[in-house]
Amino acid sequence: MAHLKCVKVPVVLGLGATQHLICTEIPLRPPAFEVKDTEKRVEITQCSVGGVVSTNEKCVAKVIIDAVLKKNINFKTAQKEVDEQEPLQGALESRIICGDLRHCFVKQ
Repeated sequence: MAHLKCVKVPVVLGLGATQHLICTEIPLRPPAFEVKDTEKRVEITQCSVGGVVSTNEKCVAKVIIDAVLKKNINFKTAQKEVDEQEPLQGALESRIICGDLRHCFVKQ
């Protein structure tokens, strides 16, 4: 029986994949009337390979990745609602809501 050795060669990481769900409540102040869009970015802060083991004609290793999730949420607020006695021209019913366009930046 031949002894199997692992040889280090440049390879593309990511053939195997895993996903982790991160759930966090993000308070939007003032409360959001409508979320326009969210921008998400993951920054890898550290990556290492450890625990290389030879098994059944292949080498197996664990890849450990530390990363930071950055999220920017653009949203509309509803600070006041204006009551209209008469509908706007051409509308069957009118509703006017005034507020600001804001954003919230979250780093996890």
